[in-house]
Amino acid sequence: MPHPKGWLSAHGPITVNRGNAICAKCHQNKDPQFCSRCHGLQMPHPPSWPQTHSTKARTDPALCVKCHGKNSCFRCHGLQIPHPGDWLTRHPATNNADPGLCSRCHTSSFCVDCHGVSLPHSASFIHNHFNYVYTNGAVCVKCHGNGGTGPNGCFGGDCHGKGSTLGVP
Repeated sequence: MPHPKGWLSAHGPITVNRGNAICAKCHQNKDPQFCSRCHGLQMPHPPSWPQTHSTKARTDPALCVKCHGKNSCFRCHGLQIPHPGDWLTRHPATNNADPGLCSRCHTSSFCVDCHGVSLPHSASFIHNHFNYVYTNGAVCVKCHGNGGTGPNGCFGGDCHGKGSTLGVP
């Protein structure tokens, strides 16, 4: 003490490596809001932060960049956050390429809310999907097309086309 020159720009990783307790001895024990006045939120992040940070990140993305740097969302999430405007049309390809990517932030109920069915489909669903098609086929065409016009549509797609092991119904 006193802190060396350049301390403010270097204190994050040092604090993480050495533990917050070392800072609290002088700063937070005397003033519990010491870190949050500069950072704009509770520091270190509370244990619930991974589940709750999206709200703060959406309302004040510059706050995240201050400590985590530019493209920090991409480095952690593996794709652009917030999603770009054309995301709804592009997300199937991303999900098909890396199904676990979406589940980093979204639960399966998130998919069900829009698609009307759990995604990705389980093996048992695939073997019995014809029952679902008859009762709720409109949900299927959201991804699989209508009359085989989609990328994986029935009668011309990967499953029911010529040469498939499932055959054409």
